[in-house]
Amino acid sequence: MPATPSARPRGRAGHLERPREVLLQAALDVFSRKGFAGASVREIAARAKVNHGSIRYHYETKDKLWRAAVTFLFERQAREMDVSTAAAQGLSERELLEHFCREYVRYCARHPEHARIAVQESIAGGARLEWMAEHHIRVVHGAVGPYFESCMERGLLAKVNVVSLMYLHAMASQAPFLLSAEIHAVHGVDVTSDEFIEQHAQTIVDLLLR
Repeated sequence: MPATPSARPRGRAGHLERPREVLLQAALDVFSRKGFAGASVREIAARAKVNHGSIRYHYETKDKLWRAAVTFLFERQAREMDVSTAAAQGLSERELLEHFCREYVRYCARHPEHARIAVQESIAGGARLEWMAEHHIRVVHGAVGPYFESCMERGLLAKVNVVSLMYLHAMASQAPFLLSAEIHAVHGVDVTSDEFIEQHAQTIVDLLLR
């Protein structure tokens, strides 16, 4: 399984116990809805119920606040996607891969802001994307890519281009939660329901695993 570094931040609703976590989650929520250019520090402060001046004091600029929020996001992903406990339970290689795929879908459902920010910055390009790629995305792909390649060699995944596979897996897992408003408008489906999330996880497993 891909190695994931431990991280201190906890999950979202009901588990954001520290003021810093509340602020950074508020920043993620606003940045993911408005984009970097459309987001304002005042709106983030209001959402987090903190003083606007205190944000300026601790983070100085909107760019530094964005970078702190994105770092918080990836550190939380590392913690929530830590598969070491499952790996120690004596599961087969296929069961471990299935566990990884299911947990990633559940992560995407809990944190749709992750995919939204990644897509925004990928479309815009520039310094923020380069920073995010250098400090966070390459670290994740440096673990997932070799893991998927080893699964290909063991016959658990089709032997395809590993970069294509990583992005197909990521986008297929994220898509319903990234496009939740469209899915509800067109199909009347609530993608945040436990039933849908588990059905989507099963779909990903059925499509990818051999």
